[in-house]
Amino acid sequence: LTSFKTTALPTADPANPLNWAFADSEICADTIGSVTLSGLKTANSGSSFGIKSRSAGTTVVVMKADVTNAPGLPLGSALTPDKTSPYTALAGDFFFLNV
Repeated sequence: LTSFKTTALPTADPANPLNWAFADSEICADTIGSVTLSGLKTANSGSSFGIKSRSAGTTVVVMKADVTNAPGLPLGSALTPDKTSPYTALAGDFFFLNV
């Protein structure tokens, strides 16, 4: 997967179910290039979801999210994948794994 980009902008109503472009979804591939998420809903009722690649080098940037103070989720900057086990969510139920 060379790149993946959501383009829908979050609405002014965070409770709107159509507010977030990436929610309760998974991207998984051996190699992933760049991922840009225009809007991320990190809460998923306790069910893990996110991005997982086997090869190093994936770049993931989240522009907006339903949380703004999660240290593992710096908005507008490249995220650091979790490479340890047990894995830790970056925010809410959202994971970015390099396995």
